[in-house]
Amino acid sequence: MMRIISLIVLVIAAIALVTFFMAAGSVVFDPFRAAFNPFSFRLFGAALFEFMTAISIPLILGMLGMIGLTIGRRD
Repeated sequence: MMRIISLIVLVIAAIALVTFFMAAGSVVFDPFRAAFNPFSFRLFGAALFEFMTAISIPLILGMLGMIGLTIGRRD
């Protein structure tokens, strides 16, 4: 049962990662472009925070799915 749930979580993580890369132009490139033209630490911090927030969901889901698949069974 745990392996099925882990596989479902991995599929959700893959879908979240694909949607992150599909929106990379507006999520990653535009805020960093605004931060570096001219350079602003405030905009750079906001862009970095937004990037880390957006990428954290697929990474956490992927890690949880992999942990669930690699944990030994107690049969």
